[in-house]
Amino acid sequence: MALASIFASAQDQVTDTNKARMDALFQEMHDAATWGFPTTNGIQLGVEIKRFHVYTYLYDEGTNRWIGLFPPNGYRLSLSLKDAVGKDVQKTKEGEAITTPVGLFAKAQMKMRAGRIQNGFDLLSPKYPERYENPFSLLDCFNMEKTGTNTLMVGATLYKKSNDGGIYEIVLPPVSIRVPITQSDIDSYRASKNDAK
Repeated sequence: MALASIFASAQDQVTDTNKARMDALFQEMHDAATWGFPTTNGIQLGVEIKRFHVYTYLYDEGTNRWIGLFPPNGYRLSLSLKDAVGKDVQKTKEGEAITTPVGLFAKAQMKMRAGRIQNGFDLLSPKYPERYENPFSLLDCFNMEKTGTNTLMVGATLYKKSNDGGIYEIVLPPVSIRVPITQSDIDSYRASKNDAK
């Protein structure tokens, strides 16, 4: 009996240590991102850029698990980039492909998924940032010609099912993040694309 008690106590300590580590990792993820403010229904969009790879997160600052609908990949984000003098930078095909506007087809997909399977909703755990859209390369998404500090604007819209069976939008405040780009960055990117051919 004493051994069982010691084993149970050791298990509790391991569980507490693992939870503390996970909480620290999630806090680190949260702190590394730039977040849209204020929240909408307690939800925020976050953006982190690492070596021109863009990571997007959702964060539920509430205490209850948020239940809603995410659009399919490719329909989740809106993106724009302004160069150092404030001019819009043109999107590439890749940039257009990951920012397809949500239309009737995407809404029908969300409604079918929500109605077809019992657990067809998307959940957000409170207080833990969760990865949203697949990471993407900023340099793949825009025709970068000029150096300087650019401003990336990322937006997202979530959806909820309404009582009448339809779905309605929840527009999250966009995230604005400054991105310095040097000639060396542009040259390295072009060289890597030529090497891949």
